[in-house]
Amino acid sequence: MDELIAQADPVTGEIVGEVSKSLAHRDGIWHATVHVWILDREGHLIFQHRSPNKEHYPDMWDVSVAGHIRQGEDGAREVAEELGVVIELADLQFVGIATLDTALRDGRDREKPRVYLWRSDRTLDSFIFPDGEVVGLASVALDDLSPLLNGSRVTVTMFDGEQTQSGTLARHNIVTLSEQYWTLLRRAIQRAELT
Repeated sequence: MDELIAQADPVTGEIVGEVSKSLAHRDGIWHATVHVWILDREGHLIFQHRSPNKEHYPDMWDVSVAGHIRQGEDGAREVAEELGVVIELADLQFVGIATLDTALRDGRDREKPRVYLWRSDRTLDSFIFPDGEVVGLASVALDDLSPLLNGSRVTVTMFDGEQTQSGTLARHNIVTLSEQYWTLLRRAIQRAELT
């Protein structure tokens, strides 16, 4: 059965109803998602490694936690589903509503993600991947974020659910997010570092 997700106003991002997920992606209907970026115990930004079995952006690196939301939902469910951690919305810092408009193989993905920042005291290897949508995590030092986004390959710490090891990450490995999105996130991280 096709999942019903929250339809969003294309300008404000406000929830305006429901739409089936497949129809939203096929016809490019604007819909709401949640993006939770995690700053770990060391203050590093965590990226998730998407499963090779995902329909869209398989085997790519993405937001720490990202997913569609249902009407009336705040998005905390996604954190529990993808990383096995139960959190409250009060644990998160609201960054803003972004705009993402991306071509898909068989349609268009038009999202209005609610972007949050979570300053967690957890270590990278304390997360689990219960639903199989995530197959690993990478921890990126904040000093390496700009070089990464400018095209450099950076050294990161990776966790595959069993072991932690050193690896590298490059921008072409990351799901495409707009420059406006990255600016919004970087400003929020700077504010978080100052508090």
